[in-house]
Amino acid sequence: MRRYLKPLLAVLLFAVIQGVTSVLVSVLAMLGTMCKNAWQTGGHFFSASSCPDGMPPLGFGEMAAIIFVSGAVTLYVLARLTGSLRFPRALDPRGVCWRQAPLVLLAFAAGVLAVNLFFERLDLPDWAGDSLAGLMGTLPGVLAVGVVGPLVEEAVFREALLGGMLHERVSPGRAILISSFVFGAIHVNPAQMPAAFVIGMMLGVVYWRTGNIVLPCLLHMANNLLCVGLTRALGDPARTFTWGKWMGGDPVAIVVMAVSALLCVWLFMVFVRCYPVAETPGDNEE
Repeated sequence: MRRYLKPLLAVLLFAVIQGVTSVLVSVLAMLGTMCKNAWQTGGHFFSASSCPDGMPPLGFGEMAAIIFVSGAVTLYVLARLTGSLRFPRALDPRGVCWRQAPLVLLAFAAGVLAVNLFFERLDLPDWAGDSLAGLMGTLPGVLAVGVVGPLVEEAVFREALLGGMLHERVSPGRAILISSFVFGAIHVNPAQMPAAFVIGMMLGVVYWRTGNIVLPCLLHMANNLLCVGLTRALGDPARTFTWGKWMGGDPVAIVVMAVSALLCVWLFMVFVRCYPVAETPGDNEE
């Protein structure tokens, strides 16, 4: 059990930092609203006319600020205070065999397509759909969802959690499974959790073989930016868009889903056979 404590501590710190940042940003947003109302009404700061009724809902700017601030604090804490991140080594592109990148990209794309086709058929509750769609409609939101979020999540779930377990000699299969489960669970939203678990498995395999988060980050960013692009291009219809309908119906979608899933598995098997296992994080560190 001790082998899992330090890696899981990184995730706990990430969750706590996000929670504290959310509260602070919410309080600042409320104070800003009070100041604005007091200025406009000429009333006192704590008068009934200047105080909003309860905590105001967060705007998309505040949501993006939470991602930026909590991400920066998380990276600092994990890198400088806990030693869970091996920066800049974890982001060193020289540690990646770029000849394998097209293979990994194709495998990941096939897997993401199969995952989307499968889970959209389940019609899971989407608790965060409207908020995410609104967030992705702003430039700070695009940067938060498409760049900062993936970087921080890969640092936490692949480098700190998965890499930490591999360093503690947890078997690769078990470490990838656990890190992917936690990655899916942290999303909370039922519509995202199962897909996040499967995507976490694919990113975990890439991290295991490469030993750094360069390729996982690029793949994660590409996935999120594709979602951002579709949302911005389609507007409101993006909330009801499904790949199955776009392909013309269930028969075609089922065939594409099966072929994509098989292609994904086969390509990852080729990748694992051709790519030597990376040095376990921390093996040569004093």
